[in-house]
Amino acid sequence: MIRFEKRTGAVSRAGVGVGVGGFSSRSRRRARGISLLEILVAIFILSIGLLGVASLIPVGNSEVIKAQIAHRSAETGLRAFREMKLRGYLNPRNWLSGGQAVVDAETGVMKPEFSGKTLVIDPLSSLSGGQAIPGADVKTLSLREAMATENDNSAGAMKTSVAERVFVGQDNLLFDRPKEQTRVPMQFREGQSGPRRRTTPIYSWMAMLSPMQVMPNGTLAPEFKLDTYLMSVVVFFRDTPGNQPRRALRMDAETLGGNEFRLRIPQGADDDAKKFLRPRRWILLTDNERLFRWYRLGTVEGSVAEDRSDRVVSLMGPDWDSQSGSKPTAIVFESVVAVIEKMVQLEGQTMWSPGASPTTGRK
Repeated sequence: MIRFEKRTGAVSRAGVGVGVGGFSSRSRRRARGISLLEILVAIFILSIGLLGVASLIPVGNSEVIKAQIAHRSAETGLRAFREMKLRGYLNPRNWLSGGQAVVDAETGVMKPEFSGKTLVIDPLSSLSGGQAIPGADVKTLSLREAMATENDNSAGAMKTSVAERVFVGQDNLLFDRPKEQTRVPMQFREGQSGPRRRTTPIYSWMAMLSPMQVMPNGTLAPEFKLDTYLMSVVVFFRDTPGNQPRRALRMDAETLGGNEFRLRIPQGADDDAKKFLRPRRWILLTDNERLFRWYRLGTVEGSVAEDRSDRVVSLMGPDWDSQSGSKPTAIVFESVVAVIEKMVQLEGQTMWSPGASPTTGRK
């Protein structure tokens, strides 16, 4: 039986009341909310997603730091080339070794113990009494405080304060915040030569000069017949030489073919030094005579945690001359973050300059 209700205009069948919205009171009683179990499952799924996002934060931070180090080290290397050129540091007259001039005052050419040798310009290591590359047959040179000329080369060795301004990055500004919040942070400090900006020494560099000659087949081989050198600017991160020399690990290398080598870690080496052998690290390969070339570690056999006396590594860079017959030596530094190389020509007159006399070095 169907009956009509005047008040609501709703129709009911068999005694079942129908509301204004078209839903029965029985269907309203059947509607229910979300259970507690469903809420817990949703929270669990959401927490897994949030943990995944949170795990990417330290990875992203590490990549940002690596990118910043690569960018800043490249800038430091380019600035080093400009400093060497503008300040006249490519002129052998400005070089000193143990306080003595590298160039003979009478002939105007480099002395025999320096000619045709790989040289390292690193006043910071020279002033601290150490070697720029420990255990290698290279001369560590300092610089004159003032640029030498043909008539006047009596300037003394560069002081530590001047060397720090040139060979240490000065773009990491440091501010001293006073205890009183109303005062302005201090950026300058008084020095011997007047006020100087406060900086944090993070990036430093040295320059390695290896004599080069273009062979008939177009390859480069170390010789000393030309005044053309391969200059390698080596950039260090948080490692300014002072009381302690730069940390390095020296190893004997065995050529396996191509750029693969077996490096033998010496007995008694520090456990921390063994960790220097990691991919993407810079390594110096030398034959202990004339060849000094920088490479980058591609792959390293085994893990860092393994206590092994030798490791097989592959190097990224130009092919090593394995036919020379000499046994190479590998030196890896802890703090080298960049090596930038460029062919340069020494300034001034040398005995290998075009048109120069082989005895006097002057045209």
